[in-house]
Amino acid sequence: MNVSSKKIMILGAGVYQVPLIHKAKEMGLTTLVVSIAGDYPGFIDADIAINIDVRDEQAIYRMAVEHQIDAIVTNQTDLPVTTAAYIAEKMGLPGIGLACASRFTNKFLMRDVAERCGSATIAYQKVTSLESALAAAENMRYPLVVKPISNQGSRGVSKVTGAEQLARAVRDAQLYSTSDEILVEEYFEGKEIIIDGLMTEQGFQNLPLGDVEFLVDSGPFVSRSVTYPSTIPAALQEKVRTLNERIVRAMGLPFGLTHSEFRVCEETGQVALIETAARGGGTFISSDLVPLACGLDVERILIQQALGWSIPEATQTATRASAYVCAGSLPSGVLIAIKGLAAAERLPGIHRVVIQKKIGETVGPLLDKTSRFAIFLLSGKDREELEQTRFQLSKLVSFVVETNDGVIEIGL
Repeated sequence: MNVSSKKIMILGAGVYQVPLIHKAKEMGLTTLVVSIAGDYPGFIDADIAINIDVRDEQAIYRMAVEHQIDAIVTNQTDLPVTTAAYIAEKMGLPGIGLACASRFTNKFLMRDVAERCGSATIAYQKVTSLESALAAAENMRYPLVVKPISNQGSRGVSKVTGAEQLARAVRDAQLYSTSDEILVEEYFEGKEIIIDGLMTEQGFQNLPLGDVEFLVDSGPFVSRSVTYPSTIPAALQEKVRTLNERIVRAMGLPFGLTHSEFRVCEETGQVALIETAARGGGTFISSDLVPLACGLDVERILIQQALGWSIPEATQTATRASAYVCAGSLPSGVLIAIKGLAAAERLPGIHRVVIQKKIGETVGPLLDKTSRFAIFLLSGKDREELEQTRFQLSKLVSFVVETNDGVIEIGL
């Protein structure tokens, strides 16, 4: 099919959108990349760069009409999901629909759907002030999680163990929320599992499950690694798959990618949804890790769906291991060296290395997922081979920071 005259608008120009932009160009499409003005890598390869906030629906709609786009898409980011749905609906292009997008991006609506689908019951309440948060907490068990109704990257999310911490948690959540509305919910103790999914005209299919490991020296819920395949018991994996499909279908997704985070309790067998999204997993999950793990090029499929093309049966063809590993928090100071990087890039099993800090730039503690700056993507025939690569990587790479107390070297 000749696509050389077709234009696709891609919302987001950050590092995680670069693979999607490359994929669209590889397919012969003209790419219009939208983001606020800044030194974003997605603008480098864009055919047309458009400096607009991805949440500004009306301004983006005007540009979409002006350029007569044939498709609009976003991936690995939540912020533009409703914008893409709005533009597609307004222009009669393939899209998931604004109502569906709202269910996926509003954590209160999401929690309501999950509860009706059989997710382990987590007490939750939408609040708008410290007073209402304190009142809600009286009927819940600590620890609690306080989060914006709509946001991404763990920004504004806090885990609180007592009422005295609520004031700061509410303030942080509202700082990153588009309104005063925030969510207060009970913390579900368990192992975190992620699973992406794909909805096509043939139906929904779950993609591989992965295990999440969190950093201990950063803000809450900042993941250090995601590793495929998961090692939780097979019966529990099947529970996650069943619940994930039930939730996605209840959300009313007509097509596209999903990314869901669950917590599982191996002792009780309970499974609880943390969040689900109408896009693929970030940190190169949908662009790299999922294809490495199952052999399915899901970003190509996403673009084809946005163009309204019929998708033949999408078959998973591989059962390999893949992972990302991130550097942790560094002491506050100036990054003066990254040791072992060249050798690490030559390691068998290293798929991609992304460093988003330059020598001479300031570094410090990681407050949320968006502040992670060193990401290593790995692949292997199985978990054992993957863990060997990760061990070798940890022995090679370190970060040297000049602080007020002198030069400090921190390993990966």
